[in-house]
Amino acid sequence: MPTARILGRSVCCSKATLSASRAYLASSPLRFDSKSGFLIKFARAPNDGVFRVSTALLLLFAVFGLGLAAMGVYGVVSYVVVQRTSEIGLRMALGARRPEILWLVLKQGLGMAAVGTAVGLASAWVLRKTVAELVFGISPADPATFVAAALVLIGFAVFASLVPARRATKVDPMAALRYE
Repeated sequence: MPTARILGRSVCCSKATLSASRAYLASSPLRFDSKSGFLIKFARAPNDGVFRVSTALLLLFAVFGLGLAAMGVYGVVSYVVVQRTSEIGLRMALGARRPEILWLVLKQGLGMAAVGTAVGLASAWVLRKTVAELVFGISPADPATFVAAALVLIGFAVFASLVPARRATKVDPMAALRYE
């Protein structure tokens, strides 16, 4: 970031004028080195109204996006379970145990979540400088934030896949074979 130099001129050079100007600069959103007068960085206060509203909207849209993603995974996995009812029944008739069927269905949901998380993390990495002014207290390239976001998304996908997977384990093999 380029720096700027603040030069001030006073009619009288008193300590009161100097301390008043330092106090004014300390209260401004610009951060200055009081000895040299160089601009250190531009700091926006997190309590600024515009940024608070935009951050709240960003959070709201993120929660809606997470809910839509979870519903999408649930819908796709449920549809696949219905389509594969006869296959699941045949597997159970041939001796597949419930944990194997559960893992078969969960694996599909986890695959979708892994692809979605990879695309999302790559997009977030590319767009990190765009949202840099909306995050306070962390770096936009903070690895802990990326890992936490990925874990939350995968956790929601596992939860959304668990309901259809449990339903698949309760398929009656004879009813599923007669289904077609």
